[in-house]
Amino acid sequence: MGTTVCYLVRGNGELAVDPPEEVLQAGIASPTDFVWMDVEAPGDAEYARLKHLYGFHDLALEDCANPETRTKLEAYDGTVFLVCRGVNHAPGGEEVDTVPLFCFLGDTYLVTLHPFPVRSVGAVCDRLRKNPRLLLEGPDRVLHLLIDHLVDHYFPLLDAIDERLDRVEDEIFREASRDALPLIFRTKKEVLALRRSAAPLRDILGVLANRGIPHVRAGTQLYFRDVHDHTLRIAETLDSYRDMLTSSLESYLSQVSNRLNDIMKRLTIVATILLPLTFITGLFGMNFEELPLTRGPVGFWLVAGGMGLLAVVLALYFKRKDWW
Repeated sequence: MGTTVCYLVRGNGELAVDPPEEVLQAGIASPTDFVWMDVEAPGDAEYARLKHLYGFHDLALEDCANPETRTKLEAYDGTVFLVCRGVNHAPGGEEVDTVPLFCFLGDTYLVTLHPFPVRSVGAVCDRLRKNPRLLLEGPDRVLHLLIDHLVDHYFPLLDAIDERLDRVEDEIFREASRDALPLIFRTKKEVLALRRSAAPLRDILGVLANRGIPHVRAGTQLYFRDVHDHTLRIAETLDSYRDMLTSSLESYLSQVSNRLNDIMKRLTIVATILLPLTFITGLFGMNFEELPLTRGPVGFWLVAGGMGLLAVVLALYFKRKDWW
């Protein structure tokens, strides 16, 4: 069962919240009244009611029933249908949760639907309760307020990602910590998810700001142009974050490769030092009755001392060559 909130503004400035059905129908039919209806988690009953009240196209209502519908802008029989995606990001959280917002715009009405709570809708409702006269500016202006708040909620998440990129750099240059790789991939996944939401929204706002769209007045286009500038900035920031993450991944892999090469070099030096010692011990371990230095009391110490001296000489040589 969905939750519906309805605002009806009369031509004389009178505001009614959740008016009776017959009053709502009269307001929808009146050319001087304005209705904003917001529906959260709509079900079959809500879709049937919207079909009855506004005559929305079945394809548009079918899109509203699918939370994965892509961002788009279409026109249906005198109604502008807009799908955009917002982010519900809790302060301090790291998960990206994108939520669709479906909007139907007409000359005297605005209908918004969303399967889950959308922060921008709540923010605009709070703003309208404090200043109901904003509704007098028309449905296109309320649509602008919704999208403006929706876009503004991207910026705290961008700040959180920026801080996480600093953590990624610290993890990488702290001897290529193992925590860096999952952090890089998680952040890259979130950046791509945000970009998939922000880039189409940027294109749609470009259309709303610069082309003649039905039910969007020239004065409101200026406001949409300002929001479009914000989406351009968001898209450019996400592109830079994506490039930084790609560079961070390359740096991490380079660090790991350098560490592996350093370890292999040290192991090779140790093996090189042990190689002549192994040869000497193998030589004196052969099963012959007569071997030099095997009969005397000092033979063992001479061989052991020579092996130790050889190991020291080789170690000093490698150190001087800066191989160790």
